[in-house]
Amino acid sequence: MIFGKKKQTSLETLTGEVSNLRSSTVVSGNVRKGKGRVSSSENLNFLIDGKAVSLGDGERVNLSDGDKLTVAGRSSNIGLGAMAFYNHTNGTYGENGSFIKWFGWGFYIFAGLWVLVSLVEKEFELIWFPLIPALIGRWLWKVGKEYEQALKLCMPK
Repeated sequence: MIFGKKKQTSLETLTGEVSNLRSSTVVSGNVRKGKGRVSSSENLNFLIDGKAVSLGDGERVNLSDGDKLTVAGRSSNIGLGAMAFYNHTNGTYGENGSFIKWFGWGFYIFAGLWVLVSLVEKEFELIWFPLIPALIGRWLWKVGKEYEQALKLCMPK
């Protein structure tokens, strides 16, 4: 939806014992003539009390079958897409949205500097250009805050 507010579904939490743990490595990138970039990330798929959960994280996750885990994320027709987790068995936790939030700040700073330079140089016709990075920054910040909220839901009270 372009105009108006899109209805957001709330974050769902799930606590239980991990079973049927599977790990896969997702490799992506581009190499041509010996130059390019390739990156990989780990994706964990498992069940918590019979419900499918997918946890993709940029860092290694210390998780085993039988661990008591709390996850928070968005539910879909194929399971829960975990945004954050807390492992009650070994005390590890994490969320993969901090980078997104700070990347959003980078867009805000870029937009602010652009406006400042436009004002100093009296190039007023260019002052509207930072609107796009500012909107992208706002969206990234919002997504990052959602991951932060998911982690708060996972942490023990």
